[in-house]
Parts: sequence; structure tokens; C-alpha cells
Amino acid sequence: MPPVAAFASSHVRRVGHFVEYRHFYKYLPVFLIFANEIWTFHFVYFSDNAFWSLSYEVWYYVAFAVAFYLGGWKRLIAFPLVLVVLGVPALFYFPAWLLGCAIYYMHRSTEFPKLWARIGFAGSIIAYLILRLTDWDDAIDNAVNLYFGGWPFAHLHNSEHFTVHWLVAAIVGVNFFCARYSDLKLLNSQQCDYLRRLVYLRDLFSP
Repeated sequence: MPPVAAFASSHVRRVGHFVEYRHFYKYLPVFLIFANEIWTFHFVYFSDNAFWSLSYEVWYYVAFAVAFYLGGWKRLIAFPLVLVVLGVPALFYFPAWLLGCAIYYMHRSTEFPKLWARIGFAGSIIAYLILRLTDWDDAIDNAVNLYFGGWPFAHLHNSEHFTVHWLVAAIVGVNFFCARYSDLKLLNSQQCDYLRRLVYLRDLFSP
């Protein structure tokens, strides 16, 4: 098999079909408005598999803006329309995004004991490690998929792991909430900035 064909064959699942390249003019507008994961749409942005999450998040921000910056009948009409545009798969992850908004507002108005915050911070890390190291995440996903007769894996595309991701969102939410009140001094600002850069580079170059 020629090298180019071998590469295409080995990466077809990751990259998807190459129709985006053959009909660039048709698919580019879809990607520009982040509509490649709306309802039954499931188009990979050329070779960037991670682009799917932006197709969710952009519309979450649109829904948030409509809910908070419009009023009266405009909001009553526009907000449901945005949810309809989102479609079922993207709506499954909307609660996790809203959890982040809730934690932000709770930090502005809530006080929490340092001891309990440190317990929650450490406990959330332990909970996440247990979930990942025991393969319970895969077991939960498979059990939920089996319970619903295979519907999540067949129709939810990138949201097919919603159950475990809801659980991870809750664990991370506890971690973020408690971190603010834990008075952690393990890292100085320069080290934290370095870690942020590493995380950014990992996300930038992850497949």
C-alpha cells in the first residue's frame, strides 16, 4: 500500500471522511458558525477532532447572553430558539457548563470553612483518581448505554459519555469550589502560570 494511502487508512477514524476537503466551500460556512455538531450533524473540522467542543461552547455562550442580556418577550422567544438550535447531543453537556457559571457566582457570595474546603479539595482529587484508575468510567458508560438500548452510543456522538462526564463535572466542580477557600500555598504565581501554559499547550496539540 502506498504511504499516503496507508496514512489515510490508519487515520480515517480520527480524521473522518475527507468530504470536507473535496467540498471545502460547502463545509467552511458550517464550521465558521460552529454548527458542525448541531442535532444530527457530526462533521470533523478537517483533522481537528477537538473542535467539536467549541461547537458546543459557543452556543452555550449565546444561550447565556440571551438569558442575561435580553429581557421580556425577546428573551422568552430567543432563549428557547437557541436551545432548539443546540439540539439534543449538545444539551446533554449544558448542565456541566452551567455548573461552572454557578460556581463563579457562589464564589462571589459564599463563605466556606477552610477545613471543609481542604477536605473537599483533597477528596475530589481522590474521587477522580479512583474513577479513572479503576475503569469505573467505562463500566458506567457501558451500563448506561446498555440500559437505553444502545441509543447514547448510536445517536449522541460526542455526548455519548454524558453520564461519566456529568460525574467528572461534579467532582471538578467540588474541586474548583473548595480550592478558593482552601488557602493553598503549594505553588507561587509564577509556577501557576507555568502550569497554565503547559495545560494550554497540551490542549493545543492533543489529537
